[in-house]
Amino acid sequence: MGADKERFTTTLPNHLHCRACVEISYPAVIVCSQGHHLCRPCAEKIEESGELECPLCLRPMKLPLRESLLLRRAVEDYEFTCRHEGCDWIGSVVDEDEHADKCEFGPVACSLMQAHLIEECAQWKCIEGCETRTTRANLAQHEAACKASTARILELEATLEAHELKVSALKQALARSKAALEAIRDDNTEIRVPRPVRRRRRPQRMVGLPQEELSNEDKATPSTPDKIPKLEAVPDDTALNPLPSPAATQRLFRTRSSSVSPALPDVKKPRLLSTD
Repeated sequence: MGADKERFTTTLPNHLHCRACVEISYPAVIVCSQGHHLCRPCAEKIEESGELECPLCLRPMKLPLRESLLLRRAVEDYEFTCRHEGCDWIGSVVDEDEHADKCEFGPVACSLMQAHLIEECAQWKCIEGCETRTTRANLAQHEAACKASTARILELEATLEAHELKVSALKQALARSKAALEAIRDDNTEIRVPRPVRRRRRPQRMVGLPQEELSNEDKATPSTPDKIPKLEAVPDDTALNPLPSPAATQRLFRTRSSSVSPALPDVKKPRLLSTD
């Protein structure tokens, strides 16, 4: 970049401006056969990039770069100001470097400056207990953030401790439940009774006694006619006597019926057997 155009006391004409950085072309160098010029810093950048063309006409650059003495003198004729703020010096741009080295408004390098920046200026320790060291300008903001972070950490630690206690209690309750369940299982194993199989009831049917049992029963049981006493023969007087009246006949029938009451044999009651 060339000379700062704002530091000249007057406005310079356009032909003294660098066409690349738009600052004053000082020192100016010729870059092509057409006589186009740039400030030396811009021309050297183009040469380093490898694109050896004039930015105005795109013709090949002329190397090595050659300074334009005419443009140099034209720029040196204008008044130039000091680079340091507060200084009233005014002179030629060619003399400004020599003046800046002796200017009373120029900065002075302090031999203790670096130690001051490291040990005091930029190394304030946080009072919240962390190991951070920062500048005084950033210290208040850092301490506020550090304090909030510390409070949040304490809150989270308390919450974590409460959850850990809850988890421990749940684990103990689970262990007790498992132990009780194992005890119940052991008791069930010792006194386990098989459950009855429920079956659907089927209709029952009458089944007679076996054939052999029936044969034995027949042999042991006397026949019905043997148990019935023999009726005495009554002489038939119908031929001699007239027929009795109906009332007499009924009385006679009742008398005979009451006198003859045969005993019925013991018949074994058949059993009810299930068809299951």
